[in-house]
Amino acid sequence: MRGPLSARPSLTLVLLASPGQSGLEQCIADLVPTCGGYGAELLVAGAKSFPGSWEEGAVRFLPGGPGETAHDLRARALAESGGDIVLFLTVAQVQASDVAELLGHRSGIVSVDGPEADAAAAPAGQSSVG
Repeated sequence: MRGPLSARPSLTLVLLASPGQSGLEQCIADLVPTCGGYGAELLVAGAKSFPGSWEEGAVRFLPGGPGETAHDLRARALAESGGDIVLFLTVAQVQASDVAELLGHRSGIVSVDGPEADAAAAPAGQSSVG
């Protein structure tokens, strides 16, 4: 546990991706300014970094390891995140969601658990991967 949440907890958005996934680079390009505007960390889990038009440090990549399952990757991304609250989204969910609205209401997110394909948010130190 990292301790009690502050009045304005920090947020990490974890984008669950696959190497070479269609639309991934555009999705990241769309998320970088949104995350930056809300002070949220952007972590792309499951894909290696590639050159983009975003500033260095605006996005962090966490490539999947050999034989690593989706569950393992989510657990590792949660452990690597710097936010008090961690929001997991897939590329398809980002393309279909108003991410700015999700980030704008981040102080209201406490814990949301669901199937792996769904978005999940949990305070860092409290796993939503189980």
